[in-house]
Amino acid sequence: MNIEIYNYLNLINYRLAKMYKKGLYNPFSDNFYLTEEMIKERLIFSQFKIKLPDFIFEEKKKIKKYFKNSQKNTKKMIKNLEKSEFSGIFNKKLKIYLILRSKLNRTLIRDFRNQDFDENDAILQIYQLDPVMTELLLDLFTENCDIEKLLSNLETSYTISYSEKIKLIEKKNNQASKKLASKTTTKKATKIPEKKKVAAKISEKTPKKIEKVEKTIKTSTTKTKNTKNKEI
Repeated sequence: MNIEIYNYLNLINYRLAKMYKKGLYNPFSDNFYLTEEMIKERLIFSQFKIKLPDFIFEEKKKIKKYFKNSQKNTKKMIKNLEKSEFSGIFNKKLKIYLILRSKLNRTLIRDFRNQDFDENDAILQIYQLDPVMTELLLDLFTENCDIEKLLSNLETSYTISYSEKIKLIEKKNNQASKKLASKTTTKKATKIPEKKKVAAKISEKTPKKIEKVEKTIKTSTTKTKNTKNKEI
């Protein structure tokens, strides 16, 4: 077992990592190694907003049917990849996504019979493989899916969609940073007058303390003189 493949699959989905550990499949080459870029991509994916498809509100039996459609269409798409004209990098990315989706989808279909099975979570697990790719290939859940149409301009659509989602995240993070900076500035501005008030109180008390000490010293001196006069 390649520990780096196992760790990477754990970042994607614990079910996939478990299957790999059991030796059920391996979507990567033996010389695979986990890079910072791969980890960064997973972190970015986790920030993407996911909008679940409308069929999630249907009956459990019907939802299972959508998963079966997805399984059948995913296998068809894998076969059709040979006819595609994608770049080498994108073709590899898509193929790995489809293989992982097929493996995960089959496991989820099997688990539908469990009483504690959560359909919403099942859909989310598919999306989390790659939110952009899943969104663009949403029709894989439909019965009469046009595979060729889905593959048409998929690489271009993926690049544009990914870029737009990154911009939204950056905008959201910038707004959050500005809001935090504004709160910090407001807190500092509130604390400064309080410090001035304390300083003013200290300034008021100091002369009074000095005057009090001076009176004490004078009283003490007078008493001492009176005592000496009596002794004489």
